[in-house]
Amino acid sequence: RQGMANPVPEMNQLADEIFSILTYGRYTQIKLNKTGLKVKQFSDILFEPHELSQGTLEQLYVALRLAFVENALQMIKMPILIDDAFVNFDEIRKTSMYQVLERISKDNQILFFTFDQQAKESFVDSQRIDLDEAELTVEESSDLGGSEGATPLTEADDATEIETIGNKEE
Repeated sequence: RQGMANPVPEMNQLADEIFSILTYGRYTQIKLNKTGLKVKQFSDILFEPHELSQGTLEQLYVALRLAFVENALQMIKMPILIDDAFVNFDEIRKTSMYQVLERISKDNQILFFTFDQQAKESFVDSQRIDLDEAELTVEESSDLGGSEGATPLTEADDATEIETIGNKEE
């Protein structure tokens, strides 16, 4: 399969799709070459990354990262870990980001740690663990390799929500 021998065209196509979703169709293509990259706006104007707003630039980098990770997941299955990566996104950008995560989660498990209330409202209860509401004991976590007893585990210092989105591996 060409995607395994040369993953760049497949990753680029996937990055185009993700970037278009994230920007609500404002940008339609990421053009990669040996000297750098440019993005094509719906009006066919090409922009270099330094010409984009900070929010759009972050969306571009997220699209490229997710395309790379999704392509790698074709070779080896592993969960995607995200720790409050979208703190600089406005509400509209977060909404599109969460739509992309929902799409990717159909085939991949995503563990998303965040304080963001909008994330809590964007995902259904079965996809979410709220660390403020759930006290996991060592006994309850023994399936995860915890020791015996009923000592409470401490909450994570850097997140009050864990979004476990999508395909949960056995």
